[in-house]
Amino acid sequence: MNDIILLTGATGLVGRYVLRELLRSSRAKIAVLVRATSEKHAQQRIAAVLDWLKIDARLRQRVTTCVGDLARNDFGESQATQDCLQRCTTVVHAAANVSFSNDRDEELAKTNVLGTRQLLQQVGPQLRHWIQISTAYVAPTFDDIGVEQEAKQFDFRNDYEVTKAAAERMVMAVAATRGFALTIARPGIVVGEYDTGRASVFQGFYQPLRAVARLADRAKKNSVGKVRIPLRINVSPEGPRNLVPVDWVARVICELVRHGENARGIFHLTPEGSMQNGPTTSRDVFNAARSRWQIEGMTFLPELREKDMTTFERGFYRHLQQIAPYWSGEPRFDDRQRQALLPHLPCPRIDEAAIHRLLDYAVETKWGERSEKIAVTNKFAAADYFERFLPKYAPLSTLPRLSNVTAEVGFRVAGIHRGQWRCRLVRGDVVAVQRAACEGAAVVFEADGDTLEAIVEGKLSPQQAFFERRVEIAGDIEMGLKLAMIFGQFIVEFPYAAQLQRGQTHVAVA
Repeated sequence: MNDIILLTGATGLVGRYVLRELLRSSRAKIAVLVRATSEKHAQQRIAAVLDWLKIDARLRQRVTTCVGDLARNDFGESQATQDCLQRCTTVVHAAANVSFSNDRDEELAKTNVLGTRQLLQQVGPQLRHWIQISTAYVAPTFDDIGVEQEAKQFDFRNDYEVTKAAAERMVMAVAATRGFALTIARPGIVVGEYDTGRASVFQGFYQPLRAVARLADRAKKNSVGKVRIPLRINVSPEGPRNLVPVDWVARVICELVRHGENARGIFHLTPEGSMQNGPTTSRDVFNAARSRWQIEGMTFLPELREKDMTTFERGFYRHLQQIAPYWSGEPRFDDRQRQALLPHLPCPRIDEAAIHRLLDYAVETKWGERSEKIAVTNKFAAADYFERFLPKYAPLSTLPRLSNVTAEVGFRVAGIHRGQWRCRLVRGDVVAVQRAACEGAAVVFEADGDTLEAIVEGKLSPQQAFFERRVEIAGDIEMGLKLAMIFGQFIVEFPYAAQLQRGQTHVAVA
């Protein structure tokens, strides 16, 4: 057997399950392209993935690693990488930068577009079949139905979709010139394994549920053991959620690999058309969250507008603004081409029981226990911020117009900048800030110095810090989230670093 499959993105969620399925269902050798500092580092990264997948030693013998960063200009310069590229007969291109922020277009283009171009340029003449892993959300839509056709529309939700569509068009053009078979696989919203809920990342679908879980963890239970979260969900309860389990996605992709030239075309890996009881709905998702955390108070209000939101709700939705385009107005997807080729592989419905499994695994693994590192200056002094900066600039801000809160608020800072401060608010005005114990305050914010520095310099919003467990709120959680949003507005007006750069003296009070 001379087949060699080159797989990119094997350390990602979809890529690692494709690797597992290729090892289980084929006899081909698998060359895995890995971003790493050395061959040894690449082997260590893939060994960790294989351990996570529980792949036995016999199957591991068919895996080889080659070092390569698709976003770098020197990609493919090493002899070992060239050997992989020249000998492969099939490419499964799963590597991608997945970000829904619209301020990372250059970074997204480097991986998703430039990276695809470099791989196309470097792959050798043995190539017979290319499988491009894209996203269903680049599909042209007609009457709110996404169709299995070329991505030509220009009203994309974000730069991620723009770059994935551009990569599709590029591969189609090269395939037409070189003559290799091209398969474009477009998954919906990929979640963890169907039977176990296992996943290696918790983005997209998981983000609002993680936020709800965080609120539930901090709220007090009532007399019947439930927590009240006064949150109106601004989506239709019957709106479809295009959720697909990652193990099913991997099986479909590997079947497309097996079909080779017979799998030319575009295939939607989505639930629509496979569901006897219809696709997963928003009601399914939030009912599962309600029962999982014993929540009351969450209701659906599709027509909820931002101007009508409570401060609490604004804080919740601002934390989720990057995924807002997927939050409402989900299209349905036509998947007739996939069903015609693979009628034996219907998509399992992600019902409430399956969502419980996904949430149980996410909670068990603490939602991945990984947070993005934020650069800090190590010159920050919490005392200077609370004792000089905040009292000076708070009266100049819009705080009184945003809130009529009267309360004692505590700030407890851990680490090298440790200390406790109390802030007295009267009808939204900051009337006093002093170094004092936080006991007895209505709300207490707790964080380490690095997190506080990132917040006051505008690198991290207070709401995001809370939902990512970098900030704890003790006391009245609802008031705490309202104050976090108001504090965030103050920081937008008066970021600490910017004021220092304008000539303010930094008093390093310890």
